[in-house]
Amino acid sequence: MRTIITKQLRERASVKGKQKTWVSKCSDEQLYHLFEKLRAGETARSIAQYAQKVWKLNPESGIHSMSQGISKFQKRIEDLLKADIPIKTTSDPQDSIEEIPDDLLAMDRIVRMQRERIERMIREEQEKGVRYPNISRDLQSLAMLSKVLVKEKEFIVKYPDEDPIKKRQNELRNRRIDRNFNTMLNRLGDDGCERLIEMSDKFLQAVSKLAVPMVISKDGNGKLVLQPPISDEE
Repeated sequence: MRTIITKQLRERASVKGKQKTWVSKCSDEQLYHLFEKLRAGETARSIAQYAQKVWKLNPESGIHSMSQGISKFQKRIEDLLKADIPIKTTSDPQDSIEEIPDDLLAMDRIVRMQRERIERMIREEQEKGVRYPNISRDLQSLAMLSKVLVKEKEFIVKYPDEDPIKKRQNELRNRRIDRNFNTMLNRLGDDGCERLIEMSDKFLQAVSKLAVPMVISKDGNGKLVLQPPISDEE
């Protein structure tokens, strides 16, 4: 997925018939980093300062001019910025289409993204001298979101079997397994499916000879006890 996004970013960094900006000079890695920063809500000015100070791009240009380049690039990739694509993308493009998270999963993902973003900004301030004037406001927003999730966790402690986030994650996982399994069966065809069934049957027979079943003891204490394998004679 990252490769697909980077390709689109490269195409839009330099549009035929439109004036080129300094963004077109960025490497693929830098373009994707710009994309991440814009998705995280950083301003054009702070990104421009970062590009000049850390990447050493266009050191002779003014911040206003650099910011304009970011703003133009941002308009060209508006649809990508609005798309529900995780920052840390998966290798399967279908995952980002079919597994759109609900409100709780989305909030959990946003909190993690925001925490990672703020931690990165703090490191850059300490290591590279880049200043982010809105970092205090971002920390307050993170604290508010985290508080909401803490309340959700308190609910989960009281009602462990009703964790809505885990339930939703399990639903998505099961959908992915079903999709992948059905895809595999379709690719195998009728003959392949028949061979798969035969192999599975042989495997289960072999396992049953070595398996040790566990049953509830008859003395009423509710404990599980091991039973010897069931032989073919039985």
